[in-house]
Amino acid sequence: MRSSEKRKRVLRSLVTRSFSALPHSVRKKIPRDITVVFVSLSVSRALNQKYRRQNMPTNVLSFVYDDCAEIFIAPAVVRVE
Repeated sequence: MRSSEKRKRVLRSLVTRSFSALPHSVRKKIPRDITVVFVSLSVSRALNQKYRRQNMPTNVLSFVYDDCAEIFIAPAVVRVE
């Protein structure tokens, strides 16, 4: 199995277990479609500047829309933390 496939499987398992652990009242409020995007430091900084007015990279940014959500993760920041 390739490394990227293994990471996807581990991430999917983690998300599934985390979601299952939530109470039903919380689960029904979570958007059906969630996109996870891994970004570079420069993209993280640009998003953080645009939406939070902070000129520095951040670990995670999330955006929720009507029926979907996007989560942007900067692995380089997460590793440091």
